[in-house]
Amino acid sequence: MTIQNRRPLHFPTIVISDFHLGKEVAMTAHLLEFLENTSCEKLILNGDIIDGWEIMARKHKKFDEMTLRVIDAINKKAATGTQVTYVSGNHDEKLRGAWSTKHNEPRHLNDNKPSRIPFQNKIYTFTSAQNRALQSQIKIKGGMTYKAPDGRKFLCVHGDQFDEAMRNKRIKHWAEIVDPAYDALIKADRRLNTSIASWAKRKAKGLVECFETAVKTAVNKGSIDGIICGHSHDSKILQEKSYAFLNSGDWVESATALAHDEKGSWQKIEWLKLREQMALGDLPSVQDKNPNAEYRSITQRQVKWIQRIWPAKNYDKKQEKLSKLRDQCFGPAASNTTINDALVAKYEKKRQELKPF
Repeated sequence: MTIQNRRPLHFPTIVISDFHLGKEVAMTAHLLEFLENTSCEKLILNGDIIDGWEIMARKHKKFDEMTLRVIDAINKKAATGTQVTYVSGNHDEKLRGAWSTKHNEPRHLNDNKPSRIPFQNKIYTFTSAQNRALQSQIKIKGGMTYKAPDGRKFLCVHGDQFDEAMRNKRIKHWAEIVDPAYDALIKADRRLNTSIASWAKRKAKGLVECFETAVKTAVNKGSIDGIICGHSHDSKILQEKSYAFLNSGDWVESATALAHDEKGSWQKIEWLKLREQMALGDLPSVQDKNPNAEYRSITQRQVKWIQRIWPAKNYDKKQEKLSKLRDQCFGPAASNTTINDALVAKYEKKRQELKPF
């Protein structure tokens, strides 16, 4: 929770990634607490913020209240002066267009599928339905160049571009299938106080050596001084003579982020330790008053976009069932006199069951 009269920790820039919103294992309470107790001028959401794999696989579950409050908190920052940039990852890659030869200059895909919206390299403004003065502006990109105050340039991408497994369609397909097993390992880790899931993820992706080698090669070839990634869920800051490699960690296992302080140096934020030092007490709960409730209508609009981008599994078939049910209840040319209250109640009940969220 946010302690009254406590000033939030301020950093010029915060880079954070791998929320995996939509998963049961997402540390949404910790994430909300972090967002409420920190402030920044630039907030870079470095991929896998929304877990599209999970949304499309699950059976029409709604986002829980804590997940919605996390999105409310991000919208508040975007509406009150923080420059928010959303860099897409592999779990939310439908926000990503095709890449040009330069990683920070994505171009549009010619995709006519109704579930794909061309989000690339554009600022999207979401306005509250209740208060038009509340506007959340979020820039969505496939990658970006972050220029530090000292003049150094960092390529900011999620990191799956350098993962051989994610570039192999067959392996990637299997990764989507076995993803629930990773969630099960995380749940087991929390019960047994182990770190099996983290070890298995790094081994499965080969990210300890292969991933970092690919990143170093990209840095050496480009006119940049370093690279900021997520993807591996392995937070670190590695400074060499000719380059810097930074990883922002995750919010399903470690609750970590990166911060660029006013002195121009990078810090690794380990929120589980920092919250104890700050004596924050209990984690936020859905029973607490929502401090960002005025931004909920913006969040609800964004959730509708998410429904369009990642339609839940078998959604089209359920829509077909819904159309048949409507015809059965009312008939293609039913008059008002034949539509009685019982049929309307039956239709409305079934319609609610068939909603995607």
